[in-house]
Amino acid sequence: MKKCLPFITAGILFFAPGVHAQDAQKKQTEDIVNKSGGLYLEFRLIHDEGSAGKAAFVANSAGVEMMNYFDRNRLGISGYAVAYKKYLNHDGATGHFLGGKAFREFKTGPVGLKLATGFEWGNPSGKFDKTGYSYGPEGKLLSYRHVFEKRNSGIPGVKPSHDAVWRPVADFSVVKRRKAVIIEAGIRANIMRFGVDDYDLAGNGFAFSSRDRLTVVPSVFIGLGFKI
Repeated sequence: MKKCLPFITAGILFFAPGVHAQDAQKKQTEDIVNKSGGLYLEFRLIHDEGSAGKAAFVANSAGVEMMNYFDRNRLGISGYAVAYKKYLNHDGATGHFLGGKAFREFKTGPVGLKLATGFEWGNPSGKFDKTGYSYGPEGKLLSYRHVFEKRNSGIPGVKPSHDAVWRPVADFSVVKRRKAVIIEAGIRANIMRFGVDDYDLAGNGFAFSSRDRLTVVPSVFIGLGFKI
């Protein structure tokens, strides 16, 4: 046993610094991860632009988003967010939306890449309601087409029902979090269902046809916020 003691002592002295360094690195990593969590309040400007049924749509909105970052990823999720936005139209009673989503952020050097998926629910804006007319050589109305976002949800306490919509959404963004400030810019896919109603007035008769069209309307957004 006494003969083995020098070898045991040498082994302890050899491996101890490495174990200590690993423990220190692990503790430092945990501290960084823990500090990355928290609540952020972000203000956003959003620009939507797309088309459906040969009708083009352009809409701007402003909103606020509260994001809860976990101290570490849980089940592959970095956190969740709740949001409110208002389309910038002239009607104060429409264009209000609430939303919720879960997100995953991937660290890539000085910035993060964020993927998110969730939903929006609210009273649709008139910006997604268009009517186009077709006239003959003498100015006679021959046909017209009405394209609009389909309502698929009711508003509690408001009649008639089905005045609201819910939409699935998916985001991809670049995020920079430094101290108490968060800056974000990205794109969003809004999965929207439109109704396309055609009215044909040519000839002596009247013809009507209607169909639905599922469309992805893209958005771009920028956001600036702070930790609370």
